[in-house]
Amino acid sequence: MENNSIRAVRPLKDPWADALSVCIGCVLMLVVYGYQFGRSNHGVYLLDGIHKADPTLFTNDWYTTQTFQYHAIFGWITATLLKLNLIQPVFLIGYLALVAWMQLGWFRLVQQLGGDRRTYLISVLMYLLSAGGTGLGMYQFLQDGCMLPSNIANVALLWGIVQWIRDRRISSAICFGIAGLFHLNHSVVAVGLWCVLIAWTEFIDRGSQASWMKGFAEEQPAVAVENATIRAHRSSRNVRVYLASAIALLPALINIAIAARLKLGQSDTMPLSEWLDLYVRFRHPHHYDPRSWPVALWACFLWPVIPACFAFAAVLRQSTLSPLRRAWREMIKIALVFHGLLIVALLFAGVWYVSGTLVQMSLYRFSIFPHLIACTAASWWLCHRLLSPTRQRSVMLIGSLSTVLLVVVLYQAAPLITGISVEGMRAFINAKVKSAALFCIIAFMPVVADFIAVVRADKVRRGLQIGAMVALGVVCTVGWSKWIGLIQVLDEDDRSYLTLCDWVRDNTPRDAVFLVSPGESAFRLQANRAIVVNFKSVPQLNAEMPAWRDRLRDILGVPDLLKITRGFTKVGVAMDGLYDTRMAPGLIDAARKYGAGYIITRRTLEDVRLRLVPTPQDDYLLYELRR
Repeated sequence: MENNSIRAVRPLKDPWADALSVCIGCVLMLVVYGYQFGRSNHGVYLLDGIHKADPTLFTNDWYTTQTFQYHAIFGWITATLLKLNLIQPVFLIGYLALVAWMQLGWFRLVQQLGGDRRTYLISVLMYLLSAGGTGLGMYQFLQDGCMLPSNIANVALLWGIVQWIRDRRISSAICFGIAGLFHLNHSVVAVGLWCVLIAWTEFIDRGSQASWMKGFAEEQPAVAVENATIRAHRSSRNVRVYLASAIALLPALINIAIAARLKLGQSDTMPLSEWLDLYVRFRHPHHYDPRSWPVALWACFLWPVIPACFAFAAVLRQSTLSPLRRAWREMIKIALVFHGLLIVALLFAGVWYVSGTLVQMSLYRFSIFPHLIACTAASWWLCHRLLSPTRQRSVMLIGSLSTVLLVVVLYQAAPLITGISVEGMRAFINAKVKSAALFCIIAFMPVVADFIAVVRADKVRRGLQIGAMVALGVVCTVGWSKWIGLIQVLDEDDRSYLTLCDWVRDNTPRDAVFLVSPGESAFRLQANRAIVVNFKSVPQLNAEMPAWRDRLRDILGVPDLLKITRGFTKVGVAMDGLYDTRMAPGLIDAARKYGAGYIITRRTLEDVRLRLVPTPQDDYLLYELRR
């Protein structure tokens, strides 16, 4: 008769093999996600910290000083590091720590569910093969490959989930509190998730367990004394639950209260339909409009769910109470909560948009958690319910080969499934050829680690494991700025533009305001000077959106922004083209309306009200408005 009981895999205790496995996971994440500083979202999230560190900068910048900056803790940390001139090394160390913290938490989750090192490595390969771990709404665990408040909150919440499954309430609460402290969206979800888990555990599970114990005690009176001990233990446990709840909820509730006060203090000045057109369909379709997401994104998110359901079904069929089964039940609860959030988002902030607040809660960003859980459960089901150990090694090899094949297929098929132009995608992949080759090599490391683990001689095995870790470290160090970062779809910075930014930073007044193309996103951070507006930095509150809309209209000379080409990768280029066609009178009127003293263009402007300022490069022209 087949034994369907769930049992933990008990590999030989080998901490060096565990360390090598986690190291391989970290390197895979680094090769895929990469690292960067001062680009992409840093052009938004670092501005508040720069202004706090030096209040003379961005004094007249509308976005920095007159819109809601909702990453307060991150802003203060950034300001402190800037004052100490330590921001770049600390951010680098912090990012590497985030990668290691995430992978270690993932490994602990696999162990808690009865998996082994092989289960963990296969789950990592599954996860990265699913569009690099990209969830619905184009969200990732390590968004943009840099230090961001959302990345800190993601990893903290993952550890909160792991510690909850390990039945460590206080440490779980601390992680929930950190997540809620660093990001407002995580504050809302952390409060909801914690309350649901506590209610489910304390009222439903405990209630059914108490009823079962009562019936058992009636049949076995000798158990009454033991029940009294259980009740005393439960009373002590309740105290810990209350303390843990206070730790988990207080930082998040403070963050929510501050945002709610600002939100309620401003009345909506833009109708919901217009706000949705601007904020969702024009500015953030890749985050908030499910109808614009490519089919490949849905497929990569959904495919691990099927084998994960088989794993969950295997758990629910069991009747034996055990710590392992309890861990699986807790993970199923968490997965159900996250999928419930996604269903709410798809229905009421995707099919129908019933509230701007619900849209801004960004529930899609939490799809990365059920995606990781599904890959972990699928890997467990594959390794411990379907395949023998010999076949597991074959699956790992097939996963590595599939990774290599995927890179080749991407070269031909990616333009069709991502929407990026053929020329743009081919240029991207050609630029990342070394990174792709490195990823393919690293993808075979799980197989190498698996063969090292079967070496019987302890000293030889340990030497090979240490040597493999050293080799991975050397590869990452040598290829850091050349090969690391497979999925960073970022254009190379315009060197002439950056040269102009550097010159502006050193030769213009600190309180000056510049009129630039709204399609750019590097000027504020590189030049440390205020601008009128750009497409990247969008305000969050409804009452702030009209000013952002009007500034774009006036600069581009377009009465209806919705007529501009949509798509996150296309709208910036379209705005640059519109800006370059603007004549001098229109640009001068916009500059004077919003207090700008300088105009930057790529074409000559003939007007007596402008004075051409000589700069070290010729691709961009800097004009000063005559007083």
